[in-house]
Amino acid sequence: MKFLLLITLIFNSVICLSSDKIVLIPGAFSSGDQLYLNKLTPFLGPIKQKSYFKHLKIALESNGYDVIVCPKKKSQDMIDINQRARDCRRYLSFLLLKNPSNRFHLFGHSMGGLVARKMIESYPLSLFIKTVTTISTPHRGSFLANFVIDKLDKNESMGKFLKLVEITPEKKKYIKQLMTINGENVYANALKNPRKIPVYSISNFKKNYYNTALAVTQSLIPETNDGVIETSSMKFGIHLGQIKADHMETICLMYTKKSSGCKSSLKVILKHYSDLKKI
Repeated sequence: MKFLLLITLIFNSVICLSSDKIVLIPGAFSSGDQLYLNKLTPFLGPIKQKSYFKHLKIALESNGYDVIVCPKKKSQDMIDINQRARDCRRYLSFLLLKNPSNRFHLFGHSMGGLVARKMIESYPLSLFIKTVTTISTPHRGSFLANFVIDKLDKNESMGKFLKLVEITPEKKKYIKQLMTINGENVYANALKNPRKIPVYSISNFKKNYYNTALAVTQSLIPETNDGVIETSSMKFGIHLGQIKADHMETICLMYTKKSSGCKSSLKVILKHYSDLKKI
């Protein structure tokens, strides 16, 4: 299958002009291109926005970019990083067979950045991936992943709550892939980039939260963070800089679309893709 795909694409791409697409890849608590909060909803309040990247996608498209989202499979947030990358690879391969001129810029939010890095290991698809950009991504792991496993093992009140809302390795198969060991993440460290595709990262932090849930999780993490991920874990490859935004604001999620953090994030992201056009 890979050989047939490669021959077909090389033959057809010779006579086609390049067509760039930005591929948005969501992080945890997503199912396909949708938010998937499930049993957390009663604790977070009514969620009107279902699309994970709704406002970011609109912002990019309004600036002339062709934008798609993957994975496509509605998984109820039960598949791990490898499975998400596999789903995305299949979708992009399908698009290439339809139009071999397609070229892709992968953009991963949070855990989605690790999904993007996993994707560039794949040949021949990697021939058609031009860049990877990550934001709020735990390249060195996540303290909260360790926290969840620790509390579940002790079966304290917090552990019982986590089971109630189904934040367990059985339901969220990516949790153990995000754990830190001596300040590093085994899964991320094992990822390869054989074609040396440029990988960019954007880090962020926030101290004052109007989102109660993020204010709680922020207080659990013993270093500067965005409410979910440690800022020190976000820097990887070519670091584009650090912005003042929480985990949700980096992609203008839900009600953060008018926040200063959302505006700061959009400014950096749009400039980044504008700069890539000049290369």
